[in-house]
Amino acid sequence: MRPEKGRRIAAVLFTDLVGSTNLLSRLGETAYDDVRRAHFTALRRAIDESRGEEVKGLGDGLLAVFESAADALDCAIAIQQSVDLDARSATPLSVRVGVALGDVTFEERDVYGTAVVEAARLVAVATGGQILATALVRAAAGGRSGATFADLGALELRGLPEPVATCEVHWARLPTPELPLPSLLRHQGRIFVGRDEEMRHLTRCWEEASAGALRTVLIAGEPGVGKTRLAAEIASRAHSRGATVLGGRCDEDMGVPYQPFVEALRHLLDTAPGDRLARLLGRHGGELARLVPEVGGLLQGSVGPSPVGVDSYAVVQYLGSRDVIDELGKTVDLREMLKSGNAGRRLNGRRLGDGNVFDRLAVARFVTHVGGDKTGIGKTAANGEGGEKPGGAGQE
Repeated sequence: MRPEKGRRIAAVLFTDLVGSTNLLSRLGETAYDDVRRAHFTALRRAIDESRGEEVKGLGDGLLAVFESAADALDCAIAIQQSVDLDARSATPLSVRVGVALGDVTFEERDVYGTAVVEAARLVAVATGGQILATALVRAAAGGRSGATFADLGALELRGLPEPVATCEVHWARLPTPELPLPSLLRHQGRIFVGRDEEMRHLTRCWEEASAGALRTVLIAGEPGVGKTRLAAEIASRAHSRGATVLGGRCDEDMGVPYQPFVEALRHLLDTAPGDRLARLLGRHGGELARLVPEVGGLLQGSVGPSPVGVDSYAVVQYLGSRDVIDELGKTVDLREMLKSGNAGRRLNGRRLGDGNVFDRLAVARFVTHVGGDKTGIGKTAANGEGGEKPGGAGQE
């Protein structure tokens, strides 16, 4: 999107790829083109996420403008973090960034003004990995940006009549993602346009989840509208910030029960170190082993038995549908089963598990939650009526 023609106050950001000529000579033209395209994709992503507007490319960098000084600083930091993170697994790059603020004029698909010159000159005196900004940017951002600064004093900048009060913007390295992106989300192509509103919503949900909130987002639409591409984009952005991303899909003729979850768990098993796997699965490892049996072997001795005294996965597998659960009270004496806790009871002709002992309270919870307690059995059992109190694995 191009800035509208006219005059307004804006924050101006310049970037420059350090040593691009040497990089071209070392990699060759084809490989360098791939690196450059990936780099500019990362730059444009940071600008878009920070609500900026790209004005033009500059060969080795970009010129962008922002309505907010804080947004410009956030973008500069995101650029450095992204370049630093990519350098750990790809061709190492180094970028310098300059940010200035002032009254600028937009015309002929370009931007003009003293702030543009200041930002360009700050880039010229910066070193690789450094962000320089004018003191005016710092003052305008105030507390709206989480950036920290170091005063550099007034710098003489080429072509400007007066020294410019300048500060360095500090930025912190992001943690290296411990797991790669799943192939399902990794091979969706480089092109991603539009979807601004959707991406803002997804980004906000991701940020809230990062802060500790629980968030679930459902993406719906007709086949071919780009649901997977949208999911891959937000997954990639979250992954670039150090998130652990899992993925799975549900085919139309699903041959594996719980296929998306099985695929996600298998990616985790294939890529996560043992200690990391134990931390991620925590106390749920026992239950998840029923989806992917290998989990039990890998976590043996590090994750205790499931705190739920019922093989809920087996229950769902054998019952097969809610219709069966709805008919439970009509087909078996649930009250007697819950009292005894014996394994091998049959529900509507289906055997529950192979040697599993179902805790009375846990089965009551399952019936009440999934099928609706139409018989009153769940309430009776949960209140401890009709039998001894459950113990062992059934307690929480």
